[in-house]
Amino acid sequence: MDAMLELYIYYNNGIGVDKDTQKAYDYCVKAAEAGQSRACYNLGAFYATGNGVEMNPEKSLEWYKKASEGGNGRASATIGIMHKTGDGAPQDDAKAEEYFETAEDQGFDVDDLLDMMEIDRY
Repeated sequence: MDAMLELYIYYNNGIGVDKDTQKAYDYCVKAAEAGQSRACYNLGAFYATGNGVEMNPEKSLEWYKKASEGGNGRASATIGIMHKTGDGAPQDDAKAEEYFETAEDQGFDVDDLLDMMEIDRY
């Protein structure tokens, strides 16, 4: 795992260091810009939740897409949910299903996630 991503994890969770959201964000950006799909996903989550940054659905979707393109099934499923619910992306059932299928191809269990979130797939 990339060192920048490791530092993000340490600062985000306070592992061996004081928890520091700003430092976590900074390291996450560096890892994402270096192409770490997990970091791209986490950066999307920063913008989706507004944790340490201003909430920005467009940037969130952009980073989730980069993570999806990097093979991150969780990101693909998240984009599918965004399109399914219309939260953070235009509501589009067909596009949602495309992302759900991509997530499954990437080894992610979409149906379990949808069940936990009480979202009907079809």
